[in-house]
Amino acid sequence: MDEARYGQMIRDGERNKDVVELIHNWCSHGRVSNQGGVGLIAQQTGLPIGHFAMECDFAPASGFAGWYLESCALDFHDRNCAHCDKRKAVRMPNLSILVGQRDRKAIRQQEEADRAEAELQAALEARKKQREALRVGQNAAVRALLDDLDTLDATHADDAKTRVVETVRLAPEVLTPSLTDYFFELTASPEAGCQDVALQALKCAQADPARLADAALRCLAKRAAVQTAAYIVMETPELADEQTMEAAAPALISLAQAPRSEFGHGERVFHPDPLKAVFAVWPEAVCRAIQRLLDSRSSYAIRMGTAGLKVLSAQAPDLLDRFSRSLVTKLTRAHLLIDDSDADREMRMVCSDLQRAVAAALRHAPSETDKLIATYFEGATAEGEARLVRAYGEIFGTSRTEEEALDGKVAAIALMRFVAWSSTSKNLTVLTEITHTLRPYGEEIVESVDEVLDIALGAAAVMDARREAFDAEQSLSKSESFLDVLDTQNFQSALYDSREVFAAIAAAAASRSLAAAESYVDFLSRIDGGRHTLIAVLLEESSKLIATPEGLRLVLPELYTAMVGTSTLVRASAAETLGRAGRKRSNDLPALVLEAFILLLEDQYVIVHKAAAKALESISLSLVSWSRGLAGHF
Repeated sequence: MDEARYGQMIRDGERNKDVVELIHNWCSHGRVSNQGGVGLIAQQTGLPIGHFAMECDFAPASGFAGWYLESCALDFHDRNCAHCDKRKAVRMPNLSILVGQRDRKAIRQQEEADRAEAELQAALEARKKQREALRVGQNAAVRALLDDLDTLDATHADDAKTRVVETVRLAPEVLTPSLTDYFFELTASPEAGCQDVALQALKCAQADPARLADAALRCLAKRAAVQTAAYIVMETPELADEQTMEAAAPALISLAQAPRSEFGHGERVFHPDPLKAVFAVWPEAVCRAIQRLLDSRSSYAIRMGTAGLKVLSAQAPDLLDRFSRSLVTKLTRAHLLIDDSDADREMRMVCSDLQRAVAAALRHAPSETDKLIATYFEGATAEGEARLVRAYGEIFGTSRTEEEALDGKVAAIALMRFVAWSSTSKNLTVLTEITHTLRPYGEEIVESVDEVLDIALGAAAVMDARREAFDAEQSLSKSESFLDVLDTQNFQSALYDSREVFAAIAAAAASRSLAAAESYVDFLSRIDGGRHTLIAVLLEESSKLIATPEGLRLVLPELYTAMVGTSTLVRASAAETLGRAGRKRSNDLPALVLEAFILLLEDQYVIVHKAAAKALESISLSLVSWSRGLAGHF
């Protein structure tokens, strides 16, 4: 859990603690019950963190439980306490404080709503008077058009919109100079709700292109009539003012590629052509708009910036170089540079979009971006480090989801960076993220990266050495709390998993050719006999080599040595390797190996005996029986 989330949970618990006191002070019959479990943070702090509810033996209606006890208590009060005659007050302050705050807030909101409604009605009456003035001296067609505008202004009905646009389309002359000026006024009047209709009518009437483009840009700057305005601007982007174009760019980005939604809402339709057309004429204005979005503290604005980059980098890949530092900075320091308030809870989504953008920069300029990320990684927080690791992970994920082949150079840089971080990082999340990224993409990495066998074998050896050093260090220290014990166990597991993943990649690479298999087995044979855990994991993964007769021939000497060796862990791994080999390969095993396997079945150590018994599921029982008889004969 990151520090921001931990701090938020502490604040929620402290707020619930205050509400608990208010409930107890309100009535001696009132109580608070925990409707869920007790988490580790609640255990350590004693704060009411979880799902709680207010209860009372005299309550005629039940309430509900929730994370925020305040809302649960207010609901319970309204259902049960407002007219209760059994209440026994205790002291002040009590629940009446929250009730008073809630009621005063509701009154203020209603007053604001009434004031806003009055302003809207006054504005509507003013627009009606303006249209009445326009009727003077006009023919029947113009008066009918103004009638439709009255209906549209009052009801926003779709049929009224259609009548206005189609009237101008069939008879453009109905837009007299005074009425044309009025329609331009409507494009700047969001209160009337006619901006889209006004733009369409002016376009049908072939109004002054420069004036129409300026009106469309101003609508875009205010996020009004976006689609209609965007296509108007696309036709004549050269007529636009650069400053207004910069203000309109975010709306064009939203139309081209709106940020992903956390919850799917069906297939989304995007319109990237207007943005691309504007970028071709005003690249600097659009780039400044994207930079302003990325510099924002609003998660949605930042996600808009990354969406714009995704669209435009397809035709101008160098944009990724221009914004790579901003992307990496924002991603690394998201907890400092992005607001995460109650009204802006999109931290996970914005970090995901930033990670995708950084991954795109890595694919475009792998060496330069990798060096930039490494620089920021050195001074990052624990969560910042994890976010950078996930950016590399996006490289492998997009190779499947977007049908984009994994580039060998990019994959090699990502793998080497993962090896470097795995070898030195003390961040549990970093190790876990690297393992989770590499495990499902082992085959793609083996196919794409040259020298992957040597890299993976070296990484497995380094991680085994880290594990031994960590175990030795922990044996000399004593954990002070239960959480410390959990942290230690989790870190040990992360080191184990990391070593196994690198070993699996190495074995997958070794299985691709006889020369690679020979290198793998040679490395295994040269390991110091005291490093039992490294021998065990490499031996288990050698089952990938046994799939071919040539691989079986190479592995057999090491397999037999392990089966008759002194290490219980290595003997158990040998039995598991035979089990992984399956029935097909067990038929090719020499009698000497099967005899050794029989001894594993009778081994005095449980770990060895269980592994051998498990392997029997994949080894032909007839072969084992035959070998047992052969051993008895001799």
